[in-house]
Amino acid sequence: MGEEKKFRLKFHEKVLTQDLPSLKPTVKDALLHFLNEKLAKKPFSYARPLRGNTDGYWKVQIGNYLLGFKIVGDLLLILSIIPYYKLYDQVISAPKKMH
Repeated sequence: MGEEKKFRLKFHEKVLTQDLPSLKPTVKDALLHFLNEKLAKKPFSYARPLRGNTDGYWKVQIGNYLLGFKIVGDLLLILSIIPYYKLYDQVISAPKKMH
């Protein structure tokens, strides 16, 4: 059996400077484990596309948080990690500059 494709993770600057530091250490550790061990290997198995005029944007719920991302080639561009009720506003308005 062949190796499964693993997507590379790239984090938006806001995720690195605001979203991740604001999480409790246990939540952050669980989320990073999920990203590396599950989402990076099978994003379409865990995530759903955002509804509305949001072509190419995806979400996945992890506990009380939603992770918003976009798939570009072999990259998962992580745009936001926030309480679920704030996702649409922040993912769609995320600046285009990637870290």
